Amino acid sequence: MNRWLGAVVLPLLLSTGASAAPKEEAAKVFARGKRLFSEKDFQGAHEAFGQAYRLKPHYLMQCNIARCHERLADYVKAAKHYKQCLDEGASRDKTAAKVKAALAKIEARITWLEVRSPGKGGTVYVNGISIGPAPQRVPLNPGDHAVEVRRANATAAETRISTHGGEARTVDLVPTDLSRTEPPPPPPPATSVVAPPPPPPRSRRRGVHQAWFWTTAALTVGSAVAASVMGAQALSAKNDYEQNPTRDGYNLAKDRRLIANIFWGVTAAAGLSSGVLVFFTDFRGKKRGEEDVAFGVSYQGSF
Repeated sequence: MNRWLGAVVLPLLLSTGASAAPKEEAAKVFARGKRLFSEKDFQGAHEAFGQAYRLKPHYLMQCNIARCHERLADYVKAAKHYKQCLDEGASRDKTAAKVKAALAKIEARITWLEVRSPGKGGTVYVNGISIGPAPQRVPLNPGDHAVEVRRANATAAETRISTHGGEARTVDLVPTDLSRTEPPPPPPPATSVVAPPPPPPRSRRRGVHQAWFWTTAALTVGSAVAASVMGAQALSAKNDYEQNPTRDGYNLAKDRRLIANIFWGVTAAAGLSSGVLVFFTDFRGKKRGEEDVAFGVSYQGSF
């Protein structure tokens, strides 16, 4: 498309109606822009075409500028310059159909975002650039955009929009009015809290736990039984030795008597311990103060 646009613009730049110096300068700048476009330096070509337009305005130069923006994927600016090309004269000549077709192709890739701000409105900003007062219908190129509405004495409302082209979107952004910000609610009134009464102190036992007494008593009985058994076996071994005196018989009788004496000694010690523990053991199994604790709970419940 750039070839047919350039072929039309160049002769018109050299036509009559202006002094030779601006025409020649415009032709040189246009030639540089055309070369940069062929080298895919679309930003440089766009600047050169813009300079040529200022030197020798012609509507088809707007189409060249639009073509550069199209290659730079800035479809919003490309559509703007295609429309300017048509408005300035392309709609009345043989290039009209091609320019309109190029414009339709570009507009199909633009997303239109309707930015609304109920209330006091505000100013719409897209990617930090002021677009105009809200509500505003904003054209967007494909990609991610930060959209916000700013208002005096208010916190800006902002959102992020991701577009793919050819869409119609609507967003409501209402800045927060700082003058109407509600104060934080007051703290709840202090209330007196009655602490629960402390638990009653744990009382000490009046004596030794029953387990000690019953353990020594069981040990007394068990050792007494073992001593009796071993005593009987020692006596039997002694009788056997007297009937048939041998060294083994003598040793067996002696060992049985020693073991029996040990068990009798354990029995005596355990029995003595049991007798002493009788006077120090708390056989009731209760703690002091249990009656007082029960009364205290009952009194509080009825109160």
